[in-house]
Amino acid sequence: MGRRSKTSGYRQYRQRKKADGKRVSSPPKTPQSQKRKFHTLQNVIPGHASGVEPKETETADPADIIPSSTKTTLSHFFAELVLEDAIMLDNIMVVGGIATVYYGRPRFSRDLDLAVALKGNREARALLSVLKESERYSVIYPDKNASRDEPELNSPEDLKKIGLVKLKDKKTNTIIDVLLIKESQLSPYSLKFDSFARAKKIRIGSDTFAIPSPEDFILMKLAARRPSTDDFQDLFTALIKNYDKLDWAYLTERAGKLGVSHILAAYRENARRRRKGSDKGN
Repeated sequence: MGRRSKTSGYRQYRQRKKADGKRVSSPPKTPQSQKRKFHTLQNVIPGHASGVEPKETETADPADIIPSSTKTTLSHFFAELVLEDAIMLDNIMVVGGIATVYYGRPRFSRDLDLAVALKGNREARALLSVLKESERYSVIYPDKNASRDEPELNSPEDLKKIGLVKLKDKKTNTIIDVLLIKESQLSPYSLKFDSFARAKKIRIGSDTFAIPSPEDFILMKLAARRPSTDDFQDLFTALIKNYDKLDWAYLTERAGKLGVSHILAAYRENARRRRKGSDKGN
């Protein structure tokens, strides 16, 4: 896919902001040899956000809880991937703390967690290009310099051999965990390719992103169950908050395949009792 004009996108941005009576500073000057500049989804795909109406939430905008540095990194990293190949729009989900804010409870986290579906070489090439060519991000894992046992990232095939890439945004110091989802392998995160088709759209600022469906979010927490983390509390609050909206048939079937049916059943019963008690209290 050929790259869109970055200059025209920024000019449109300036014109919109001037029309709103806001001052817009010029973008920082960079050497001509520097391939990448700062992007947002707005100037990569004009009108991208305005074409999607996210579902309404029951409380104030959950995005207000997300740190501004994390939002900046999310918008830029998304745009970098989409610039490489527009197919990435349908193959990225925001998971972790940001998804928790929308489904469970307010939880502050500066880190960014993404899931990328590596359905073929196109997705792998787009991600690899950003990892290798962007001067803004440094790869923390895998790091061949730290250990001879860690794989090198020289080809799309190398990405298909691992399940996680960890990055650092040198501008905001945000840590990014990129979960690599392959249909041919049993994902430790419980996600499959069809999970991306079930994703829910959310709005953060002027950009639109995808997060897992509430069922897939709960399945991720069931599959992880990491000690000394918020996984169990995130799971329980998500069940209580979304109890009447959940596709229990899908949730039960997938939990069975993951071998966690008994855990889901226990949490479901506890969530039902908690909701019943709350109803009596009202």
